[in-house]
Amino acid sequence: MAKDYDHESNRGLFIERLWRSLKYECVYLQAFANGLQAKQHIGQWMRHYNTDRPHSVFQGHTPNEIYYRLRDQEGAPDRRGRTQPSAA
Repeated sequence: MAKDYDHESNRGLFIERLWRSLKYECVYLQAFANGLQAKQHIGQWMRHYNTDRPHSVFQGHTPNEIYYRLRDQEGAPDRRGRTQPSAA
C-alpha cells in the first residue's frame, strides 16, 4: 500500500507543477477575450509543453519523447504500472 501512496503523491506533485507552469507561463500573461481564445492559447501552450519544451525531470527530454520511448518498449508498463503483453 505504501508504494501506491508514493506513486499517487508523486503524480500529485507533477500535476501541481504543470498547473503552476500553465498559470505563470500562459494564463497570467494573456488577457483572453473569450473562452474560445483561452482554449486556443492554452492548447498551443500544452502542445509546446509536451512536444518542444525539455524537462529537467526527464534529463532534458520532452514528455512526448519519454512517452513514445516507453510505449515502444516491449512490456512497458501502462499508466497504472501494469505491464502490457507484447504485441507479437
